Amino acid sequence: TPADIPDLDFFAFPTLGTSFDSESAIDAPIDGLMLSKAPKNLAGAKALLACVGTPAAENLYMKSDSNDVAAAKDADTSGYNDFQKKSAEIIGSSQKIAQFLDRDTRPDFAGPNGMQHFLQSWLSNPTQDSTTFLQSIQSFYDQLPPLQ
Repeated sequence: TPADIPDLDFFAFPTLGTSFDSESAIDAPIDGLMLSKAPKNLAGAKALLACVGTPAAENLYMKSDSNDVAAAKDADTSGYNDFQKKSAEIIGSSQKIAQFLDRDTRPDFAGPNGMQHFLQSWLSNPTQDSTTFLQSIQSFYDQLPPLQ
């Protein structure tokens, strides 16, 4: 609820003194719109995407959702609450952003027999041959049944 917003915080995961600290990366949700391969109205679809990416469109959307931040760098942020300001600051200063694999891919690929296993394998042996490792992930994915 709006009354809870002052109790929320957004912060970067602390650096751990490793070579990966320099990546200045965060893991956060990313929402977006995409154009399908063969839309019925290509010109209309492109016009819609061009419109929603403008600062004016993002400013309108921000009025309806005080939990998000605009992607356009020139969007008006003067109405942001403290949570949005901090979110925009951390996102803007990050050099890389990753998305949540378990939420954004098929469960049988992300699950314990899939990427969870592969990530644990990599963490257990980070010096293993990366080409072979990536090929094993691709082979696993290629053997998954078609989505229904």
